[in-house]
Amino acid sequence: MSKKRIGLLIALIRKNSEIKQGDFAKSLEVTQSYLSQIEKGTREPSHTLFQKISEKLEVPVGFIHILSITKEDVQEDRRMAWEILTPVIKQLCISVFPEKLHNA
Repeated sequence: MSKKRIGLLIALIRKNSEIKQGDFAKSLEVTQSYLSQIEKGTREPSHTLFQKISEKLEVPVGFIHILSITKEDVQEDRRMAWEILTPVIKQLCISVFPEKLHNA
């Protein structure tokens, strides 16, 4: 799972939720600079902060994790299954949270 992919998803969900980065950082009790680094993938949030981000965005942590998995994260002998299941799983996640996950 890529820090960059997770950060991009957090930023996308935040923007789709029409929350400004500064306001979101304040609600998380972190600096805007730190949140920006997370969204750019140069920093990784702690488990506690990741949970808080998930709660504030109202999207389960698991959905963010699932949507952040790339082909390179999957063992070679399991990539065919990943390639078959990924579109279905992605569509399921988007159907549950269409307003937050469109363009994911």
